[in-house]
Order: sequence, then C-alpha cells, then structure tokens
Amino acid sequence: MKDIVSKLTFGFLMAQFVPGAIVVYSISFAYVTFTGSVPQAISVAASQALDVWMSPLRQVFIFVALATGAGMAIHGLHWAVLGFLESHYAEDTENEGRRLKPVAETFWHDKMLILQILLGPIKIVLEVLALLFLGRNIRQIAIEENVWEIDKSKMEAFQFLEEFYLHFAQFYAHTSYALVGLFLSVTVSTLLSPGLAFGAGCVVALTAIWVVSGFFFIISRIQLASLFKAERAMCRASERASDE
Repeated sequence: MKDIVSKLTFGFLMAQFVPGAIVVYSISFAYVTFTGSVPQAISVAASQALDVWMSPLRQVFIFVALATGAGMAIHGLHWAVLGFLESHYAEDTENEGRRLKPVAETFWHDKMLILQILLGPIKIVLEVLALLFLGRNIRQIAIEENVWEIDKSKMEAFQFLEEFYLHFAQFYAHTSYALVGLFLSVTVSTLLSPGLAFGAGCVVALTAIWVVSGFFFIISRIQLASLFKAERAMCRASERASDE
C-alpha cells in the first residue's frame, strides 16, 4: 500500500500530471489571448485560461486526460534526451572501453551555478534540438540500464535510490520542460496576440518562469548525478562481491 501511494504521489502526480497540466494551461493561455479582442492584463488572461477547464465537469475530465498525456510525452522526451546525451558524448577509453558520458558532464554544466540556472532553458531547447537533428537511430538513444549488474542482496537499496532520487529528478526535469513551454506561450502571446496588454506584469511573469525553469532543470541534473553516482558505486560493490 505504501509503495502504491508513493508511486501515485511522486511517480504520477508530481512527475507526470503537474508538468502536463502546465503544458495544457500554456496552450489555454495562448488560446484565451489570441481569441480575445481587447488587450487585458496578464493576471486577467491567466485567470481566464484557468476558467476554460473549470466547468462543466466534463471539461475537468478532459483536462486531466490531456494533462496526463502531455506529462507522459514530456517523460518520454526527457528520457530520450538523457539517452542521447550519454551516447552522443561517449568517450573511448583504453581500460573501460566505451564510456558513456554522464549528463552532469555535458556542455555548460561546468559553469558557475547561477549561470547554469540562467542558461538552463536555453540548454533544454538545445538538447531537444540536438536529439531531433543529431540522433541517428533508436538504439543510440536508448539508455543502457544497469539493474542487471546489481546483486540481489542490494536490490532493496537500489529500489530505495530509484524512489528517492528518480521521482524527484523527474518532477524537476519535467516541470522545467513544461515551464519552457509556458514561457514560449506567454512570450508569443505578449508579442502577437490582441488579447494581452504588455506591461510590467508580463516582464515579471516571464522572468519568474525563466528563472524557475532553469532552477528546476539544474536541480534535476543534481538529483540525476547523485542517483547515477550511487548506482555506479553499487554496481562496483556488486562486482567485487561476485569476484569474491
């Protein structure tokens, strides 16, 4: 029962539904502003975008279904990006053969943390574009799992690591992706739509969305780096145990 509640709360609601809801809301925001004929403040447009799904009840169910689908799509995209980065930046070594590149060692992650946060949304877009235009085939993009290397005696600890780090990393990563979509929606609406009046509110909203997206993105990479480091240590411990 505890495992089910954990997976529902952290694995679905946080990691899938919340990011998906942001994506659906972003589309609703653009719809409200582009169909409006009178420029209005961003706070009014934001409220109207939310009202689109609040009634009748069938609208709520449609929103939940769309948010779930969007969240799953983000999950798949993010996982594909991780697999692509590990493979694309892999290095050939004399002792270990082909060494996959940890995502924490990809471009811009060696910069000052505040710069990584500010550059985070740009890195998200660049990584997705790299996946789409530089990814050669599905086999290259697939992530190489290491669960088969874990000794059975350490499987409980391995599952703890997965639940503790992975769900939170996915929540932060998926939400950062969704916030990039929201940023684009608000930006396009601000520049092109007749139903949104440009003002200080737009600037504040865009700045907040950008910074939070970058912050969540970097936090997700820290979580993933911690997870992968712990997994590698566990694999080495399992290998030593099997040799003995």
